[in-house]
Amino acid sequence: MSRSAPIVAVLLAVLVACGGDARPGVIGLVSEAGTGWPVVGVRVYVEGTGRGTLTDEEGRYAIQAVPPGRYDIVAEAEGYRTTRHTGVILREAGATQVDFELVPEAVAAVEETFTPSTFEEPGLALRAARPARDPMLVRRAEVTLEVEDVDSTAARIREVAADLGGRVERFAHTAGARQTRRTSMSLRIPESRLNAALERVLALGVLERLSVSEREAREQAEDLDVRLRNVRRLEERLLRMLDERAGTLQELLGVERELARVREQVERYESQLQDLESEAAWSLLQIVFHEPYPVVVARPSPPARGRIARAIVRAGDNFMRMIAWGISGLGYLAPLAILAIVVVWSRRWVRRRRGSRSGAGSESRS
Repeated sequence: MSRSAPIVAVLLAVLVACGGDARPGVIGLVSEAGTGWPVVGVRVYVEGTGRGTLTDEEGRYAIQAVPPGRYDIVAEAEGYRTTRHTGVILREAGATQVDFELVPEAVAAVEETFTPSTFEEPGLALRAARPARDPMLVRRAEVTLEVEDVDSTAARIREVAADLGGRVERFAHTAGARQTRRTSMSLRIPESRLNAALERVLALGVLERLSVSEREAREQAEDLDVRLRNVRRLEERLLRMLDERAGTLQELLGVERELARVREQVERYESQLQDLESEAAWSLLQIVFHEPYPVVVARPSPPARGRIARAIVRAGDNFMRMIAWGISGLGYLAPLAILAIVVVWSRRWVRRRRGSRSGAGSESRS
């Protein structure tokens, strides 16, 4: 063996190690069992290697630079039971997909007393552990009325809103010299009193249009609530990392940037959840009302004398119109006449010149 062989072996080992560090080792998704919602801020690590990471807002994670081998992958999060995948084989080519479904601690306590023979449907224990909630309806109504007077109707609608504990959110009035007066109002009424508000409003005039719609928003609110709790949990973990001052300066700056992004998500989710809860608690009632439209009355036919007089006047107008057309036509005829005169005069002048030349020639020959 030559002296350079050990050096080459060491270089190859270094290259292999560097190449292994550049490869992603484990990727996956962490969700909540029974609901499928992503869990944010879960600590996922490869046991025995010291390598780990936290899940993002979509519940995904990626642990890089894990050498090939057989490992145990662990997922831990506050409020959830620790989940472990044992004997996961990581190969050299590509990343290994390892997904987790975390069981909440409250559901895990129920599962300990749950006997599979009691229920035949899988996952029923998970749903039984969650309390049933009332529906969360977002309701909206639109009404169009014809009323005798828009001012008095607007005052009565304000009284209806005040009596039922609501408020006027928007008011618009339209009027003009040749325009029917029209008013639109938007009310926010407690959801439980929307039907009572509709009954009192419909009694104020003649109904032209009525539209009532509602949608279930409980699932959307629960999804926002889960996302909000997850990002708050991640915010707490990032704050603890800053308090412990663990890591280099560059890592701490990265934690601060991530904390700013997480706080922005917290504010956005809080705003969306508040808006949704407000829409469910306060139904929207839009009312458009106008005064009666004017009735168009047909004019009586004029008498025979009036028709004859108008016919004479129309004949005079036609005569004057023909004269006007003739005068305007002179603007085309006058230039043409002048052009014709010039052409005729030019031809005569040419003939005269030719005649005078021929006479002069004959005299010279004689």
